[in-house]
Amino acid sequence: MSGLKPDETMPWCPVHLLDAGETAIWWGRPDLWKYAFRRTWGAVVVGAVCVVTGGIALHAMLKLDSVFAALVGGMLSGGFAVFGVWMSVSCIRERYEEAKRVTYLVTDRRAVIERPSTVFSLDWPAVKFVELAYESDERGDVIFYEHIVDSSDGPSRTQEGFIAVSNAAAVAREMRRLRSLAAA
Repeated sequence: MSGLKPDETMPWCPVHLLDAGETAIWWGRPDLWKYAFRRTWGAVVVGAVCVVTGGIALHAMLKLDSVFAALVGGMLSGGFAVFGVWMSVSCIRERYEEAKRVTYLVTDRRAVIERPSTVFSLDWPAVKFVELAYESDERGDVIFYEHIVDSSDGPSRTQEGFIAVSNAAAVAREMRRLRSLAAA
């Protein structure tokens, strides 16, 4: 048995995710802000580019001699900047709200991710790797599943795991131990 303790942000065990005879070893929730940013960093970058571009264009339009051109250009570039702020804030807010309802669980048989619309479960024999990423202030990502997703741009690799969890290094260590026990 490991000395790994459940996340202090979630003192109760998510027993609704346990199968009969299964033992919960660790459970937790993501850090809300880190989860939200990691899941939306692309939208935040695009939003920031829109804000900067709109701001530069607005500054340039205000220097024009023509009041009409400055007014029309100012409205367009200002709209571009507002769109950038809206895009960034709405994406982060959506993922922040999602993070409040995400639950992570490590059992003696599997790893489980419960999101608002789905439950993802992977038995230990199916786990091919356990990687630790973004470790800082004892929070990090424990990645343990990779799959191909088809999109309009073609197939791309997506990784799944426990995002922005506390004590990530200990969680990853325990998951590696359970994976090796299942392989033996």
